[in-house]
Amino acid sequence: MKYIEKCSEGIVVLNDAETVLNFSLKRYLNEECLKYGSTYEGRVHAAKYLNKTKGLVPLYVNPKVVWIFTKNIREWDVELINYCSILSFREIEYKQVLVIFDDFTECTLNVSFNRFMKQYNIAKALHQVLL
Repeated sequence: MKYIEKCSEGIVVLNDAETVLNFSLKRYLNEECLKYGSTYEGRVHAAKYLNKTKGLVPLYVNPKVVWIFTKNIREWDVELINYCSILSFREIEYKQVLVIFDDFTECTLNVSFNRFMKQYNIAKALHQVLL
């Protein structure tokens, strides 16, 4: 999986192809987390504890999926990027980041480079701890 974003029909999940699902984002994430033994809330709590932070934390689902949130989950324009699929990223404009995935596809995010870099580094640390 590469990214998830909200849309008017529910959510859009991009893996090899875009899939539109008629689920709320939180319901989808909770169902994915439950496949690996805990709830969405449990994983968020664990990530906050392990990273000693209170803000936005990445969501570790399994060794191949660690979601980086661009905004709060309740916001309409939140996007989730899979840390494990990122090849590289760079700032392209003020408050825009270009993410290049491991299959060389690209995605433009409306988030500041510094914020995304911080989230990326937290996801990297969490991924290394939980492997």
